[in-house]
Amino acid sequence: MAAGQVWLAGEDAAELAQLLEFVDDWLGGPDRALLTDSLARFVGAGGYDLEALRVDVARFVFLLIGQDGERVFGGRDG
Repeated sequence: MAAGQVWLAGEDAAELAQLLEFVDDWLGGPDRALLTDSLARFVGAGGYDLEALRVDVARFVFLLIGQDGERVFGGRDG
């Protein structure tokens, strides 16, 4: 199924990107082990892990505002 195009105003895309960066910071923060376990219970065995989620979040940020592609293309650890 092909997706249609969606247009966002620049300020809306920037605000959405900021929210996603906030979520990524939270996922990589001091509660990371707790969140890893929680996501594993939610998704089920062998499905989707926290690092994959963080990479997806980084990809969405990159697609929205074209910045910080390091995680998307194999850079930043964390």
